[in-house]
Amino acid sequence: MTKKTKKPNQSLKIPKIILVVGQFLSFISTKLLVQFAARLFTSPIKHKIPKRELEMDRLSQQEVLVIPLIEKKINVYHSGSSAKKILLVHGWSGRGTQLVKFAEEFEKLGYQIVSFDAPAHGKSPGNTTLMPEFIASILEIEKQFGPFETAVGHSLGGMSLLNAVKEGLKIKRLTIIGSGDIVEDIIDDFVQKLQLDSKITDLLRIHFEKKSQSNDG
Repeated sequence: MTKKTKKPNQSLKIPKIILVVGQFLSFISTKLLVQFAARLFTSPIKHKIPKRELEMDRLSQQEVLVIPLIEKKINVYHSGSSAKKILLVHGWSGRGTQLVKFAEEFEKLGYQIVSFDAPAHGKSPGNTTLMPEFIASILEIEKQFGPFETAVGHSLGGMSLLNAVKEGLKIKRLTIIGSGDIVEDIIDDFVQKLQLDSKITDLLRIHFEKKSQSNDG
């Protein structure tokens, strides 16, 4: 298993208006500020698909897959018919075609390629999501399209694959690119980008923990 990590970075420039709203809320209500930040943190940006990914989008077989555990739908891409299969998992605000260069090289090696738009990403419906929904999607895809010999994940996709392995995903090899290993680092980086007090990191963590416990219940 190959692991390559670096400190996570959501790499998105925060618009000035959002920074202004964040600063305003920090003066009037910590509770409203945390809710505002949480909504931003869980809302990926759906970018227009770039030209380099259009061919993969056009040639791949695509279908909608229901993920029962989270009651959401995702768009799945697959190409090839080889028994050797590889799963590609994009990062935050990415798409199932984002790792197209990896897909092309693995197709040359005789692999069947499977990737997907995570909830609220790409062609998949919804506006908000979190890593547990990435993980649930990966595990359901394994049931429907696996088993996979190997997997490649970028950024949050890599973190999700690591956690999916802990939850039972069976693969021989795993490569992650630009992925962190501590969720709190991602939240801390996000809070810094919003130019907010570092105490908001802990408040956001507590917010998401309470939300997770509520969903589990």
